[in-house]
Formats: sequence, structure tokens, C-alpha cells
Amino acid sequence: MAYSEHITENPPLHFEYGSKVKLIEADPLGGTIGGMYKNTLYALNSSPFMSAVFRKDGRVLGNYLRKKDNILQKLTVTQGHSSRQIFVQKMQEAGAVRQDIDAKVIAHIMNMLSYGLVSMDEILPAEEIPPPEDVIEGIARIMDSALTLENGGDSEVGKAIVRELFETGQQVADRC
Repeated sequence: MAYSEHITENPPLHFEYGSKVKLIEADPLGGTIGGMYKNTLYALNSSPFMSAVFRKDGRVLGNYLRKKDNILQKLTVTQGHSSRQIFVQKMQEAGAVRQDIDAKVIAHIMNMLSYGLVSMDEILPAEEIPPPEDVIEGIARIMDSALTLENGGDSEVGKAIVRELFETGQQVADRC
């Protein structure tokens, strides 16, 4: 099935690790940093609940966020590193992402962009915000231009890293 057909038949309406992995697998460029990020942002942006989780919105999640070792903390932090930072490090080690910028810095910039995507409506009037699809596609192009090596990287290597991290995340979730 072509990626465009997969998106048409399976729009990213639910943010679940499994559905994110399916989007990444179906996208020919899903294993590049831009492709992975694009599909994550589509999934994040399509779910008001997951947008609130990402923002750690206390109005939606209440006191749960203050609970020590809550499931959100367990799923996003492994041995003191964010899952996004671990992904970037693995992509750097595989030669799929440039190595001259610290993985923690790249992950932080990615977090800032994600947070901006789901929070911008709190700052700007709706008429000043471009359609989310245009913003997501733009972010993906910028990420690939800024971080993918000149040879374009190997999308299949990136997909393998995403699968590995998904399986690790599933194991953590199963223990919670």
C-alpha cells in the first residue's frame, strides 16, 4: 500500500505508539529524522488528549502529574534521558543524523517545536496560524535539511531504531 493511501485510509486520529509506528513504517521516508518527527507530530496534533498530555496540562490531567513515578514519567524518561534523546543518539550512532550537535540539544529543540505546535493557539489568534498539515510538513523538511546527512541517511535503519524503541516502550507500559 502506498504511503498516501495508508494516510487516507488510516488517518492519524489516535496517538498510540502502535499507530505512530504504523505511520512511520508506511512512510517511505519514515525512518529519517524528518519523517519520524512528521508522523509523531501528526499523531500528537490529531489527539486533544495527547496534546494535553504532552503539554502536561493540569487542567486536563489534574493532580496525576504530581504523582511520583507516574506512567507518563516512566514512558518518557529512561535512565535519566528522554526517549527522544535516546532516539536521536541511536540515529547518530547509526550514521543517520549528524553528530556535531549534542543529542540532548536536538531533542530539546524537537520538544520545543512539538510544544509550540500544540500550544500556539494559546498565544496567537487562529487566523495567524497556518494549517497544521502545512506546519508539520514544513517542520519535517527543516528537520531533514538541518539534521540528515548529505547522503540522505538510510530510512530503513531509522525504522529499525523506532521499532526497537517501541518494543522497549511497550515493555515499560506493560509493567506499569
